[in-house]
Amino acid sequence: MMKKRTSSLLFALLLLAMNMASCGKTVPESDPGTSAPETDGTASEETVPETEAPIGYERADLPEADYGGADYTFWGGLPSDTSQAWQALDAQEQNGEVLNDAIYLRNRKIEADFGVKISASALSTNAKNSAAITQSINANDDVYDAIFWRADLLLPLTRDNYFVNYYDMPHINTSAEWWDQSVVEGFTVAGQLYLGTGDISPYTNARVFSIVFNKDMCKELGLELPYSYVFDGTWTLDRFNYYISNVNSDTNGDGKMDYEDRWGFMSQEGCSWMMYFSGGGRITDTVNGTLELSYKSERNVNLAQTALGIAIDQTKTLMGDAMADAESWQAVSDWFANGGSLMRSSAFEPVPRDYRTMESDFGVLPFPKLDEAQESYYTVPSPSSTMIAFPTTCDRDFVGLITEALAAESTHTVTEAFYEKCLNAKSVRDVESRNILKIIFENKCFDIGYFLDFGNFLDNIVGLETGGRTEVSSTFEKISKAANHDLSGFIEDYEGMKNN
Repeated sequence: MMKKRTSSLLFALLLLAMNMASCGKTVPESDPGTSAPETDGTASEETVPETEAPIGYERADLPEADYGGADYTFWGGLPSDTSQAWQALDAQEQNGEVLNDAIYLRNRKIEADFGVKISASALSTNAKNSAAITQSINANDDVYDAIFWRADLLLPLTRDNYFVNYYDMPHINTSAEWWDQSVVEGFTVAGQLYLGTGDISPYTNARVFSIVFNKDMCKELGLELPYSYVFDGTWTLDRFNYYISNVNSDTNGDGKMDYEDRWGFMSQEGCSWMMYFSGGGRITDTVNGTLELSYKSERNVNLAQTALGIAIDQTKTLMGDAMADAESWQAVSDWFANGGSLMRSSAFEPVPRDYRTMESDFGVLPFPKLDEAQESYYTVPSPSSTMIAFPTTCDRDFVGLITEALAAESTHTVTEAFYEKCLNAKSVRDVESRNILKIIFENKCFDIGYFLDFGNFLDNIVGLETGGRTEVSSTFEKISKAANHDLSGFIEDYEGMKNN
């Protein structure tokens, strides 16, 4: 590997900022009571000190380069609220917040070592920005080197040659640990991959759906904390259903159940499809290298019915949408924190954001399996999870090198800081939840049919949910024509691009 320039000061500051222990080996001091070993006076072979394996971008074995201060600009990755650092790809200054400072120092190190200037620009999540992206690329505008935006809005654009295939990007090693292999596997179609994420950004981890539960209420109800079931593989829909049953209580005594009372489970519209995907259900699967629709299997139909049965059961489940519409999702978080329900489903983001001051003790759980036969827990990310695409206007060699360096450098900086932010005593408060976060983050599923909502699958599930119905078979049959049309058109476009 070629010699690398180092930014030791930046790296040292990062370790100090994150309060991380040194990754180097500690050499024990000699016992003062032990004399030096005797020698026979002959010269011995020179001992070569053991070299520590690199922990930063040096592991990527990238070539040395100096771009003379060239700009590398993300379109997106600059949130309006600087406290939401998990949305950011650049930080303009240090502010003492661990994730913000990790991003800042990571970027400054890559800047120093490769002679570049890294920045990000504001790009809202509004769908109208699709037009801005395509217009910029069509005009051959090379102002932006990479686009950081919602996967569900970028994926439709991948069908029209706006982005560079990751497998055609110099220096990008999609099999490396710093690229999320679930994305690589799930989004590769016909040998093409146009979106990626991983250690370079914690955005997707922050937007996965998980369950928070009130530990104090669990104990008051005489329920065992459910951690052991997660770890032994028996945290299933049946077990979850048992926990949230017989919890409802008309605490204000007005004869009706609403936000003034106690519930077993509070969620948002769509929790049935969250349970569907966590139970191993899919809209599409890759079979023998071919993307196929899979939702109509007997297992998936039964799974959807079970999930809907829980979601629409008003003796245990309350949706927070009405409260959020009237007030805010922060109000929903406050309601849960004040003992509104035993369990709540949500994207993970509110946990470190909203529950730092929650008086009651709480824990974190993955969404449950369908049954014990299911091999793994699965975590479904929000469709709005944000990923990186490379516009066809970019300088591939330059952009590939800097992006790979940023991604590889992030494993021990940005990712460590994200865990530090989540796993402190105020955010996630027990060892069990810390271990469960690894299960949640490492088992994400990326189903193209989900992100593109083939056949309006998600809307139809929500329609059943809000209508209090479970007619899954007829609904799946109803959407089959549209779903097949969506899938075949998608595959046709990708095959067409492959042959160009």
